[in-house]
Amino acid sequence: MVGIDLLILLACRKVIILAVVLGVAALAGLASFVTPDVYTATTTIVPPVRNESAARSLAGQVEPFGSLLPASFSSTNPADPCIAMLTSRTIQDAIVKQFDLRHAYAVTSDEAARKKLRDRTEMLADKEGQVTVSVTDRDAGRAAMIANAFVEQLRSMYQNLSQAAATQRRRFYENQLIAERKALSDAELSLREAQEKTGLVQLDPQTQSIVETVANARAEMGIAEARLEAMRIYATPENPDLQRTEAEVTGLRTRLANLERSTEKLGEGNLEIPAWRLPQVELEYVRAARDLKNHEAIYEFLNKQTEAARLDEAQPGALVEVLDAAKVPDTRSGPHRLLVVLVSVMSAFLVCCLGIMTTDAIRCRKQQQAQPCVGTLIGDLGIANSETSFFPLAVSGAPLELCALLAALGLGILAFDFGWLSPAQAAAGTALFLCCLDFLAWRNFDQGRHPVFLFLCVLTLLQTGRALAYLFGDGAHPLRIAGIAPQPFDLTRTEGGTVLLCLALSALCIYGVCRWNYRSIAPPSEIPVVRYLPFLYLVFYATIPIQLSKNYSYYHFIQSHGGYLYFWTHHGDIISSVPLIVRAIVLINAPAFLAIFVFERRTKWLYLATISYFATTIFTLLIGFRSSAFVLILVLWYVAKVKSNKKSRLVGLVALALFLTIVGGLIQTIREDQEASLSNYVFAPLEFVRLEGDSIDVTAATVKYEKMLAPYGLSYLWYDLQDAFALRSVHDYVPGQRLPNDISVLLNPVAFARGRGDAGSYLAQMYLLGGVAGVVILSLLLGGGLHLLHRFSRDARTLFVVASIMPVIILMPRGQLLDWASDLLKTGISVAILWFGWLLYCTIMWLRGTPVLQDDAAGL
Repeated sequence: MVGIDLLILLACRKVIILAVVLGVAALAGLASFVTPDVYTATTTIVPPVRNESAARSLAGQVEPFGSLLPASFSSTNPADPCIAMLTSRTIQDAIVKQFDLRHAYAVTSDEAARKKLRDRTEMLADKEGQVTVSVTDRDAGRAAMIANAFVEQLRSMYQNLSQAAATQRRRFYENQLIAERKALSDAELSLREAQEKTGLVQLDPQTQSIVETVANARAEMGIAEARLEAMRIYATPENPDLQRTEAEVTGLRTRLANLERSTEKLGEGNLEIPAWRLPQVELEYVRAARDLKNHEAIYEFLNKQTEAARLDEAQPGALVEVLDAAKVPDTRSGPHRLLVVLVSVMSAFLVCCLGIMTTDAIRCRKQQQAQPCVGTLIGDLGIANSETSFFPLAVSGAPLELCALLAALGLGILAFDFGWLSPAQAAAGTALFLCCLDFLAWRNFDQGRHPVFLFLCVLTLLQTGRALAYLFGDGAHPLRIAGIAPQPFDLTRTEGGTVLLCLALSALCIYGVCRWNYRSIAPPSEIPVVRYLPFLYLVFYATIPIQLSKNYSYYHFIQSHGGYLYFWTHHGDIISSVPLIVRAIVLINAPAFLAIFVFERRTKWLYLATISYFATTIFTLLIGFRSSAFVLILVLWYVAKVKSNKKSRLVGLVALALFLTIVGGLIQTIREDQEASLSNYVFAPLEFVRLEGDSIDVTAATVKYEKMLAPYGLSYLWYDLQDAFALRSVHDYVPGQRLPNDISVLLNPVAFARGRGDAGSYLAQMYLLGGVAGVVILSLLLGGGLHLLHRFSRDARTLFVVASIMPVIILMPRGQLLDWASDLLKTGISVAILWFGWLLYCTIMWLRGTPVLQDDAAGL
C-alpha cells in the first residue's frame, strides 16, 4: 500500500510538482542555450622513440666496453613520459604565452590560465601506446591550433633535452681527453727515457705476452672507470645501469689483481719480480711500455666518445610522428542541452517529491493521532478517511531515501557533464556513493541481515577498490586500464563517465528494489529439519578425509608443475589427476556442511563442524584460491545473523573484514612468489584494496570495445550456464564464449597464454545486452532476486538453498551474469544426491527398527 499512498500524496500536490518541474525545465533550458557552444579538436601522435645514440653506436666497436654505456630512457608504457612532458608547466606556459590565453580565458594570472588549460585538455594513452591530445575551446579554430601547438612544443622539448644531454657529455669527454692527452705524452717520454737508459727495444716474447695481458686488463679497467665517471653525471645511485657498471669495474679490478699476483712468470705484486729472474733494466722497460699502451687505449676511447657526443649534439632528438593532425571541428562537443534539461527535470521532480514527503511525515508526527492524517491532504479528492494511516514517517523512509539518492546521482551527472568533476574525481565520488549505500543497507536491513548488504559491500570493493585507494592517497588513476595490459591506457571522458554511471545506477537499482520491499523476517525454526542432522553429520564426517585427500592431491600436483598459474593453463589435467569416484563423493561435502550450519542450533557442534570444514580448505588457500573461502565466510556470517535475534556489532564486522584483508594479502604474497614466507608479508590494506579493484578493468574495457564485443552478448549468457560443469583452460579458448577470456586476449594475449587473465563483471555483460538501459532493467531484476533470497531465508530448508547459491551471487561483481543459474543446477544435483542418501538412510534405520526423528524438537 505504500506505493498507492505515495501516488495519492503526490497527486494532491500535483500543482506544486508541475510548477516546480516546469520552472526548473525552463531555467535549465535557458541556461543550456545561454551557455556558449564548445568544440573539441583532437590530434593523435606516436610516442617519441629516442634515436640511438652515436656514442652507443661507436662504443659498440670497442668491445667489451659498449655494454657499459647507459641505455636510453624507457618505461612500462612509452606514452607515459610523453604525457608527462605534455602536462609539464614548461609546455603549458609556452601555450599560454603563444595564444595569449590569459586574455582568451579572461583570467588575471598565468596560474589561472594554466589551470583552465589543464581542465580543457585531455591526454590519453591507448592500448597500442598512441597518445591522443584533445583540446576543448569555445573557438573551434583556436582549439585545433592549441592541439597542434602541443605537438610542436613536445618536439621542441625533446630537441632541447636531447641537445642538453649531448652537450653535457661532450664537455665531459673533452675535459677527460685533454687530461689523457697530457698523460699519454708523459708516458711516451717515460718509455723513451727507459729505452735510452737501458738500451732495450724488444722484450722476450713470453714476457711480452704476459705484459700485454696485464696491460690490456688495465686498459679495460681505465675505460670502464671513465665510463663510470661519465654516468655519475646524469645517473642516480639507484640507476641499474650505473650499478651494473660499478660491478663491472669491481670485476675488472679483481681480474687485474689476480693477473698481477698469480702469474708465476712475473712474480708477486705489481710486477715486482726478483732480480735473478728479470734484470732491473727489463723491469723498467716493461713498466714504461705498459703505461704507454694503457694510455693509448684510453685516449683512443675518449677520442671516439668525444666525436660521438658531437654527433649526438647535432642530431634532431626524438622523432614525434603525427598520425592525425588536429583539424577545425565542424560540430560542437557541448553542452549536451537535452541531457541537461532531462537530468534537471528529473532532479527537480525528485527533490520536490522529497520535500513533499518530508513535510507530510513531519505533520503526521506532530499530530500524534492514530487516525489517518489525510484530511488536509486529500479531502478535496473525496477519498474516505478509513482505517489506514496515510503516510507515517516510518513508511516514508524508503521513498525519502530513494528520492534523495536519485537526486544526488542526478546532481553528480550534471556536475560531470559541465566539467566540474574530472573522471578521477567522479570515480572517487562514485566510490563514496556506494559506501553510502553500504551504510544504508547495514542500517536499514537490521544490521546487514539481507543478501544485498553483502552484495553491495563486495561490489564496492571489487569495482571501486581503485577509487577508494585513490581517495586515501594512491596517485594511480582509478579508471586507467592497467591489470594485465602490457601498456596501461586510459578511457576517454565519455567512456569513463559511462562506466561510472552504469556502476552507480546498478547499485542504486539493486538497493532500491530491496529497500522498497523490505520487511523484517523472524529467525527460521529448526523443528522441521532437526531430524536430518544425524544423517548430515554422518555424510559430512565420512567425506571429510576424502575431501582433505582430494585437496592435497590438487595442491601437490599444482605445486609440482609450477604453481598457481598452472591451474589456468592445464585445468583439465589437474581435475583428472583425482579419480572420478573421489570427485563425485566430495560433491556432497560442502552442501552437507551448509545444511548442518543452517539446521544446527547447538553451538559446540556447530563450531566443530565449521573448524573441520575449513581445515580441508587449507591446501586450497595455499594454492592461491581465496575467493571461495572468503565468500563462504561472509555467507556463514549472514546465515548466523538470520538465525539469531542478537544485535550485530559493526566492530565485529570490521574485525572480520580486517582479518580477511590480512589473510588475503598473505595468500597473494605466497601466490606471486612460491619461495616467499611469512617474513616477506607486509600489511598493506590500501594496496590490497587497490588490487582487488582491478575488476573494473573488465567493465571499462567492455565499454571501450563495445562494438567489438556486443555481437557475443547472448553467447556469453549461454556459456555462463555451462561454467559449473565445463572444464576449460586457456588452451580451449574460443572467441565469443567467455567475456573474461575475450577481454584478456584483447588486452594481452601473451599473458593469457601463460595463465594470467582478468575476471568477469556482471556489469559488463549487462551493458553489452542493452547499454545503460540494459544495466538499469537487469539490475532491477537482480535486486528483485536478492529480495527473494531474503524472503526465502524465513524457512530453514529454503535458507539452505539460499546459502548454497549466495557465494556465486555475492561474487557477481567479479563473475558472470548467469553463473548463479549454473551453480543452482550444480547445487540441485548435490541436493538430489543427498536426498537419495537420506532415503537410503531412512530405509536402513527402518530395517534396524530405529525410528527417525519426526518433525519435532526431539534431540535438541
